[in-house]
Amino acid sequence: MKKKEDEHIESKRRKIILHYPDDTPAGYIEYNGDSSKVYDENDNFLFEVNGIFPPKPKSSSDFSWIDKVLEKGIQDGRKRFILYVASRYLVNIKGLGDEEAIQALKEFYYKVPTGKIYDSWLKSVVNGVKNKGLLPWSLEKISEKDKEMYNEIIKILKS
Repeated sequence: MKKKEDEHIESKRRKIILHYPDDTPAGYIEYNGDSSKVYDENDNFLFEVNGIFPPKPKSSSDFSWIDKVLEKGIQDGRKRFILYVASRYLVNIKGLGDEEAIQALKEFYYKVPTGKIYDSWLKSVVNGVKNKGLLPWSLEKISEKDKEMYNEIIKILKS
């Protein structure tokens, strides 16, 4: 079992070579799937950060519409909204921890008192979007991929 864990960690480990603007070596980053260690060109350790370094630039998109939908709730398409929009927004844009995100998703889901949502599914979704760094679908993408959910969202945004 230990060997499989080591193989899994090795498969996530990456070495990223850095260069100065004039293309001379500037050091490297070792990413192990959880954190990045940054070294200079002489192999001196500089610092370590959680996640990928350098971090992905934050999108300048306006996500206020997602907050409004989370606050008000929607009648239909709640699980799809969680999967494609809310989980990605809460984890990868707002930076909530797993438990905080799961709690916020449960509160959103139960604003409409029908159906059941399982913690195990929510944990799986949160882990998946966090590990893959997935970003929320835009309103435009929702209108293309899921017209029914788009119409529900528009009802909320107009209210």
